[in-house]
Amino acid sequence: MNSREAIAYLKGLLEGAPLTDEGEKRLFDAIFCAIDSLSLELQELKQRVDEGEKVYSDVLDSCLRLEDEMSDLHDEVDLLKGGEEAEGVEEDYEEFYASLTCPACGHSFYYQPDEYEEGEQLQCPSCGGFFDLPRS
Repeated sequence: MNSREAIAYLKGLLEGAPLTDEGEKRLFDAIFCAIDSLSLELQELKQRVDEGEKVYSDVLDSCLRLEDEMSDLHDEVDLLKGGEEAEGVEEDYEEFYASLTCPACGHSFYYQPDEYEEGEQLQCPSCGGFFDLPRS
């Protein structure tokens, strides 16, 4: 018997009981009303938990699938590193970015110093102005 059924059973007993005092009857009615409200809230919370468990399960499945795919990619990269380098596969995956501020507008942004040659100018992504690379 669930809580809703138990509350209905107790209400039936109360209605059938020969209570002569009206105050007692109102008190029991108020108690059962409060218990009934708690039971409804509990039922709603259980439904939310069930929905949360479903979402959690879906996210977990996605994470496990992603982990498998990442493992496969790492295996492929390891195979490529063992033999000849494939076209477009870099040995070092880390790229260095440096931060600087545009002298014209003061906008701060990042750039890759290795991508620019000596004497080449940078263009600010904010104002479009050109300026010389900072000296290393």
